[in-house]
Formats: sequence, structure tokens, C-alpha cells
Amino acid sequence: MNSAVPDDALAAIREAAGPDDLVGTVQTALAALPAERTEAAEAACWWSALVIETVAAAVRLIGPPAGTTWQWHITGSCGRGEGLPGADVETLIEYSGGGARGRDVQGAAARVHELLERAGLPPDGNGAIASRARCCRTAAGWTTAVEGWAADPAVDRGVVMAGLTLDSRPVESGSAGDFDIAAQMLAAAGRHVELRRAMAQDAAAVREAVPARLAVLTRRGDVVDVKRSILDPIARMARLKAVLGGSAERSTLGRLAVDDDVLPEIDWAALGRAYAAATGLRWALRRSGWPDGSRSVEVIPLREFAPHDRALLRSAGREVLGAQRVLRYVGPTEIR
Repeated sequence: MNSAVPDDALAAIREAAGPDDLVGTVQTALAALPAERTEAAEAACWWSALVIETVAAAVRLIGPPAGTTWQWHITGSCGRGEGLPGADVETLIEYSGGGARGRDVQGAAARVHELLERAGLPPDGNGAIASRARCCRTAAGWTTAVEGWAADPAVDRGVVMAGLTLDSRPVESGSAGDFDIAAQMLAAAGRHVELRRAMAQDAAAVREAVPARLAVLTRRGDVVDVKRSILDPIARMARLKAVLGGSAERSTLGRLAVDDDVLPEIDWAALGRAYAAATGLRWALRRSGWPDGSRSVEVIPLREFAPHDRALLRSAGREVLGAQRVLRYVGPTEIR
């Protein structure tokens, strides 16, 4: 993943001498982002790179408990290189020293996230952070869990955990080894059609939709959640496409370009254009308040968009719903 953060800012983060130094350095970098002159793709690359370097620095400064080593992984949108400024930080840990040390490792991980939050990097609001037992395991623990999620994804939130592990990338600091959680899950998904079908069902589920023109005119609904109605379902479908193609690609646009020969009925290029356009609109809403208002409300009345942007959102929403219909129809027979 290329970095849009100036090299001197990244170097200062890497060389932070202590927690207070790291907090000040990161906050200086956050304030320096020329948000109004930065396009969405560059902003996402900027934030994701800054998150990875800051996590690595915080991990180094806090350090693992005595008698253990650890390897941190960034996941979610920042793991994919797509986290817009203000995006939550999602993390996983693989540690050595025996399963009995889990509580000690989780305690140290909590201190890392406390430091990150002081610096302006918020933890995931859904609990996908390394201080939770579900996200903090030994290599043997991860191997067992990955196989279980793939073999029976209906148990223990298997599809959710598959997504987190497939999106993860290691942070180069305090390594416990070369354990690659994403590679483990990709291999397990290739062995278990149950997971591939469960991922297809999950990607085809309609959680939110861009309101149609008639719904707005009749006052049945005039708000849109750009993330839930467009970005999230495309990310899920792209993740499935990469799994079907056996690809370790992490970015959504990269996954949409993977050859899989399973679902040719879906217009993947159109989904890529929809994803890029919706990301641009989401960043346009967020950047006006950067950095103080960076975590703005996600649900926006359509009337607040310019007419051409409303048309763009409805077009993107139609592409998503169309692809989901195809996936619901052909997925059960084509994914095998």
C-alpha cells in the first residue's frame, strides 16, 4: 500500500520516544492534512498509512508482557487501505507464551488502544480490537478458530470473523513470527464451500438501500446511509470475489478486478465505479469538518446533496441492488 503521508511525518511517528511524543506527533500530522484539497482515494491512503505506522509505534512503546511476544494486525477499512480520515481502528493479535497469558496480553493491548485514542485514532465501536479475547489468540488458537469458522460459519459469527481475518495485514513491530491470519482464512475458505456460500448469502442481504425518487416524493423516506447502502455491500461482494478467485488481494477495487469465473453475470466494473463515486461523496461530507468534525453522522437526508450527486447515489444504489439480486439467484448453484 503506497503512502500519501509525508515521509518526515511517518519518520517522526516511527521515532517517537515515548507516549506523549507519539500523541503530539500524530496530532500534528492530523492537523496538517489539507482536507479540502485532498481527493478521497488519497485521503484513504493517507489515513490507512498513518494508522498502520501509529499502531506500530504504540505497540513498540507499550510492548508485550514479559515472557511473551506478539504480532499485531490491522483489519477493517484501514487493513484494506480504504479507511477515510477518522475511520475506526480494528486490530487482531497473534501472541506466543501460551494461552494462559491471554489476559496479560489483552491488558497490554488495551493500553495500546488507550494510547491510540489519545492520539486521535478511535477504536472500533463494535469491539473488533485486540484487547478482546475473540481478537487475541495464539497461533494454534487462530488456526483452530479459522477452521471452525470456515467449516460452520453459522456458529460464533463465522462470516464476520472471516471478513475481519481476510482484511487483516500484519504490523511490523514486536513480531511473534510470520503468522499470516489472512492467508490461513483464505486457505480455509478454499477448502470449505459452506463458508463461501455463507459469505454470498451475507453479501446479498439488503441492510439499507438508497431511497428511490418515489419514496422521497411520498415522504416514505429521504435519508441515505452511504456506507451501509453502497460501500459495505460492495466490500462484501468484492471479498467474496477474491475468495472465489483464491486471491490475497485486500483492497475492494483490487478484489473487484480478480478473475474468478464463477459470477460473470455481475457487472463488477460497474460496482467498482459505484464504490469509487460513493467513497468520493462520503469524503466530501466528512472533510468539511476535518479534523474536529471528522466523525460526522453517516445518515444524511438526500435533500442535502446536489441534484447530480443524488442521481449518482441512486445509480450506485441500483448497481448494488442488481448485483445482490443476481447473487441471490445464482449463488446457491454457482458457488460450489
